[in-house]
Amino acid sequence: MSFNMKRGGDDNARLPYHVVVTVSNSPYRKWQCRIMYYWYKKVKNMVRSEMGGFTKVLHSGNPDNLMDEISTFVADSLPGGMDRVSEKF
Repeated sequence: MSFNMKRGGDDNARLPYHVVVTVSNSPYRKWQCRIMYYWYKKVKNMVRSEMGGFTKVLHSGNPDNLMDEISTFVADSLPGGMDRVSEKF
């Protein structure tokens, strides 16, 4: 299938991407997220950019100090050990 057919034949059709990044509440992860958000905004402002939204999924269960700057969804942390594969199924 040609690229134009996938896009409905309209070369000017915009198919925006929504960026989702998961982060913990550690200072290093917050710094990484801010850097990603900075570059996301730079690319989004480019001509013909297909960047849509940006959402940070914070899996600490608590708000952080970046929520006013970056759109954030706060999720509860998994119980201890749930993020690891078990040999017992």
